[in-house]
Amino acid sequence: WQLKRLKHLLSVRRGLNLTGARQVGKSTLAKSLELPNSRIWTLDDDFALAAAKSDPPSFVKHKTGETLIIDEIQKAPALLNAIKIVIDNDNSKGQYLLTGSANLQFAKTVKDSLAGRLGVVRLRPFSLGEINGAEPTFLDCAFKEEFKNEYAPMDKRDIIHEAFLGGYPEPRELGNNDRLDWFKRYLNDLLTKDIRDITEIRKVNVLNGIAEWMFAHTSQFFSINELASKASVSKETVLNYIEAIKAMYLF
Repeated sequence: WQLKRLKHLLSVRRGLNLTGARQVGKSTLAKSLELPNSRIWTLDDDFALAAAKSDPPSFVKHKTGETLIIDEIQKAPALLNAIKIVIDNDNSKGQYLLTGSANLQFAKTVKDSLAGRLGVVRLRPFSLGEINGAEPTFLDCAFKEEFKNEYAPMDKRDIIHEAFLGGYPEPRELGNNDRLDWFKRYLNDLLTKDIRDITEIRKVNVLNGIAEWMFAHTSQFFSINELASKASVSKETVLNYIEAIKAMYLF
């Protein structure tokens, strides 16, 4: 459903930032564009990451008419400034397709998120409609007050089951125990490794505690002061940690 939008943005903007949580399918979607003249770097590759950090201007160079795809851009934020220099001097369309697992607007290490210069698409986990191959017409029908009797009946048990399966592609294919293990490892990797790409976190155990506390208060109002007291840190520290968690699309 996003392919048409991505192709359109690449045809009218100098670049595109495809952003969203880890493992929602950004790289798969980028590759499925099948751009005729493109080159891809993934910064999960240690050699590519080292090259990107050592010489950003050379790393972001591209040929005329070529789309340079850079996967996991948040790992080398210095590339953004190098890209800014390129696109400020070249108005041609579709020069860059960036994918990233962090919201660069929250990242303290990013001096310029290229807001206004790139098109932005937020990719989320699968919706129930995507999982069932159904076109997303629910909201249109709701505003028109014209519901059709095409929706599959779901009782409370069905809905809770789907909620626990979630919308990430890989764990939906796993059994209950393996899925639980996948989510535990996913959260641990985000909060102990990936988050260091965008901000400095000194107390990882406190960060984990804050995240778990927020999970327990989903869909509820809560007090920052109460959370700070529970975590035994200052209010300012809690607010900084929440910003970091938001940047990773966990909340």
